[in-house]
This record gives sequence, C-alpha cells and structure tokens, in this order.
Amino acid sequence: MILSNMVNLRNYSADDDFQFHRDEFDRSIKEIKLHYDITGKTALDLCSGAGIHSGFLSLHCSHVFGVDLLDYELAWNGMFKYQLRDLFKKHNVAIDITKMQFIKMDAQNLLFKDNLFDFVWCVNAFEHIPDPEKALDEIYRVLKPEGIAWIQFDPVYYCDTGSHMFDFLPEPWGHLMYQPEEYAEKLRAVGTPQEMVNDFLYGLNRKPKKYFIDLFNQKNTFKVLSCHEWSGLTKDEFRQHPNYSLLKSRYSEEDLFFRGAHFLIKKLKIPENNERHLSLVENIIMHWRKYSIGLNP
Repeated sequence: MILSNMVNLRNYSADDDFQFHRDEFDRSIKEIKLHYDITGKTALDLCSGAGIHSGFLSLHCSHVFGVDLLDYELAWNGMFKYQLRDLFKKHNVAIDITKMQFIKMDAQNLLFKDNLFDFVWCVNAFEHIPDPEKALDEIYRVLKPEGIAWIQFDPVYYCDTGSHMFDFLPEPWGHLMYQPEEYAEKLRAVGTPQEMVNDFLYGLNRKPKKYFIDLFNQKNTFKVLSCHEWSGLTKDEFRQHPNYSLLKSRYSEEDLFFRGAHFLIKKLKIPENNERHLSLVENIIMHWRKYSIGLNP
C-alpha cells in the first residue's frame, strides 16, 4: 500500500498541511544532501503555492524566490509573507521573511535572467504544468552552470487518486471512468468547491508515465544525479475494484499503478552531444595543426 501524497482537501487543516510539507521537505532534503549542499545558495521554489517549502528552504539558503500563478501581492490582503511567518512561528520555527520574495509567474515562461539560481526546487507541480518540457527548459535556462534542480511529482493522472479529488469522491480511478465534464458534475454534486472542480478540469496535464520518464532520460542538458520512481495503490483492495477490472483493458497496468518520481539533476555546461561534437572538432583541428607544422620548413 502507498500512502496518498496529498493533504486532505475536504477536511483541510492548516496545521496538517504544515506538517505534511515539513515531512516532505525533510525527506527530500535528506536525499539532496547526499549529492549537494544548498547552504547559502540562491534558490528558486518553482510553483511555490502557499510558500511552506519556501520557508523551509530559507532556513538553508541565502535567498529564496517563490513563483506561482497565485497573485502574492493580493494574497491575505498583501500580508502573505507575514502570514507565512506566523504559521512557522506557531510551529516553533523562526524564519527570516526578508530572505524570501514571492512573484506571480508562469513556470513555462520565467521572467528571470539566464544563469541566476544555484538551486531549483519544484515539488508536486510537474503533473499540473501544461507543458513540463517547457518548464524543464526554463529550469535549465535560469540555473547557473552545474546548478542543481530537485523535481518531484505525485500523484500523476492515471493512478487511483490521480484526479487529486479523492477526498471528495473516494472512488479509485473514478476520473478515468467518465468524460471530464461528467466527472466534474459528480464533484459538484458532492459539494466540491468550483475552484477545485476547475483544478480537475484545467489544472492536470494528464501525462502518462512514459512521457515523464522519457522527458528526463532524453534531455542531454542535464546529468541525473539521483532518481526514483514509485508505483502502487492507496489501498491494496483497490486491485479488486470493478474500475480496475474495466480500465486495465484500456490502460497499461504500468500507468494505472505509476504514482510519481523524483529527479535530482545537474545542469551541464553544454549539452553532452555538443561536447562530443566539440571534442571531435578539436581533435580534427589538433591533427591539422600537427600536420601543418610538419610541413613548415
């Protein structure tokens, strides 16, 4: 059995949300530290949401920029960072909000200059971003040479809770049994707020496992330092659910079970194939020079 990697949306608790993000950060930073020290680095929290991960990053990094489609200038009547500080204080964690800046920005079209950040953190966003490849290209662009990115996502669309609405409709793979608008009507019928219905309709990119794995494995602009993918069911008995019996003829078991992955990647100075090409050119020039020198009297 795999525990759902989501906060309960129907019975939301800010304290539970904080603890969830704290545990998620602690697990991630433990893996990151095996390969990279983020102490004193300039970091980008890509798709920063409520800023909790940004707060934890600020305990290590010199400065943290959080970006998302949320208008942070309007959030909590312009008091977003102060509300975030108070939330951390409630949980006995002191953060310096002067080290953080939050900006409304699209992950697929970042407004930052090239080679700006030492470290990029992007957690539970790649299953939402419409074009993850564009976002990954932007991560490459804004990272300094040999900068590091931590990208983690869960749950993806085709797993048992891939709708992200399981707290409202606890039916495994229910979102795959209906057309999106039909499923949206079922969500509305059980009192799901329209904002969350819209998240289901327009906020999930519906990419399968192969897309994500190929995206990271085929990019020659990054070196993968660490990767792990996970599959499974929220409850073991879901394997006997009628939805699974019906859907396994339409989708692969690999997609129905795949939940997510993490990738720790390092920006290469130049793409590997360009390096190989450059090495070949340099060898040709070197041999040409030797040959030319040999002809001189």
